[in-house]
Amino acid sequence: MTSDKKRLFIFVHDIGAAQIIKTIYTLLSARYDISLCAAATAQGYLRRFKSLAITATYTADDAIWQVKHINPHTLLLGTSNHNQIEPQLILFAKKHHIDTVSFVDQWQNYQQRFLYGEKYILPNKILLPDVKAKNELQQALGTDCKLQCVGHPYLAFIKSKRLTKRKPSNTLKLLFICEPISTSLTRQEIAKKYGYDEKSAINLLKKVCANLRIETTLTIKRHPKENKNKRHLTKERCVYLPLSHDDLQSYDMIIGMNSTLLIEAYLLGLNVITLQPNSEKHVDHCMLSRLNYIPRNTTQFDMLKAIKQRPTPNRRRLAFCNYAPFDFINAIEHQ
Repeated sequence: MTSDKKRLFIFVHDIGAAQIIKTIYTLLSARYDISLCAAATAQGYLRRFKSLAITATYTADDAIWQVKHINPHTLLLGTSNHNQIEPQLILFAKKHHIDTVSFVDQWQNYQQRFLYGEKYILPNKILLPDVKAKNELQQALGTDCKLQCVGHPYLAFIKSKRLTKRKPSNTLKLLFICEPISTSLTRQEIAKKYGYDEKSAINLLKKVCANLRIETTLTIKRHPKENKNKRHLTKERCVYLPLSHDDLQSYDMIIGMNSTLLIEAYLLGLNVITLQPNSEKHVDHCMLSRLNYIPRNTTQFDMLKAIKQRPTPNRRRLAFCNYAPFDFINAIEHQ
């Protein structure tokens, strides 16, 4: 490491955080000596880019040892749901007077991202994609921590992409983006928080497909966090590897619950539907429907109507796409 740059320690646990770091890594490396640590989920994504030097990190002890060894000026952390490494890194950094900056890559689960035991562990500053996320986080946590809107580097990059036009087909091709709700929460937690899981959503979608008067194929995109030993085999085609944006374009409609991949598909100009069975009395966890970009579908009738209409989204509606590249970098430096 050179001596004329500040040392920046980065830890990312999930793919969403890894995507942001990959997008801004070149800008960061021009200003900092970077040590990039990644947990297993993020590693799978980051290792596709040979130019990135990654240290595999599986426990909080591993991460803290790295911080001690590097002695960084600043910690830059993702905020993964229910992950306990990031809060412990913040506690260690505060004890040793190291600046901490956390970034939120999604519009949901704000409380779980900073909860450690029964307490909220907050960094010196939290970076958020837009004002709506800032207001939601402040309401959820009631925090006086420094909050700053910096846009969303990865999703802003997605918005700038242009896809080739797809040839029309007589077969309606549906893609369902799965999430491991049933393997992440207990039945009681699911009933209280969601009202549905990926199994109930898939079952409802099968009934919808059976009632369509057009030849239909359903593909299920499994989530990387799903337990491979508990993946339920179905007659539907399942995809386990990451899907490229060109892959997404090969489908007539992208259906999911609240995955970030839904937002990516929306920004690419594809037909996107959110499916949340029996959730009328629950909080809407999908930012696209919660913030009125697309309708929220909770019943079989809703889904039949939405699929027949095939609405085309307006790609210009998301405010965070006004992202300026150096806003994120400058926000890390100025505490």
